[in-house]
Amino acid sequence: MNDPILPAMKDAADALNLELLQLTAIQPDDFEQAFATAAARAVGALVLLDDPVFTAHPQMLAQLAIRQQLPSSGFPDYVPAGGLLAYGVSFPEMWRRVASYIDKIVKGTKPADLPIELPTRFRTIVNLRTAKAIGVDVPTSLLLRADEVIE
Repeated sequence: MNDPILPAMKDAADALNLELLQLTAIQPDDFEQAFATAAARAVGALVLLDDPVFTAHPQMLAQLAIRQQLPSSGFPDYVPAGGLLAYGVSFPEMWRRVASYIDKIVKGTKPADLPIELPTRFRTIVNLRTAKAIGVDVPTSLLLRADEVIE
C-alpha cells in the first residue's frame, strides 16, 4: 500500500541530507519495540504511514510517541488521539466522491468509462497539547496554515 511513498520519502531525506530509518511494525505487538528502537537511535521525528495496522490504533501510537518524546506525524485521526501533526487527504471528501462513482455505476455507467481522480483536498492538523508535552515549539506559520489546531 505504501510502496510508492517510501522511495519518495528516501529522495526527500537525501535531498535534505537526512538519514531515513525505516521501522516495521506488522501488528500492534510490534509497536513498543519499533518506538524503543526509534528512541534508542535518537531519531529526530517519526512519520506514520496510512497503513491499516496503524490507522486502527491511533491512540496507542500517539501514547508511545509521547512517552518516547518523539515528534510525530501521521494520518488525520492520529492527531485527535494525541499525535502531534497530521497532513493527509480529507477522507469525508473522498467518500463523497466514491459515493458519486457508485451512483453512476448503479445507473449504468461502465467503470472503465469513469476517469481516475486524485485527491484535491488535504488537511493539516496540529495538536498543541502534544507539542507542549514533548517540548516542541510549533512555528506560527504552520499554525496559521493548519485546518485544525487542538489546544
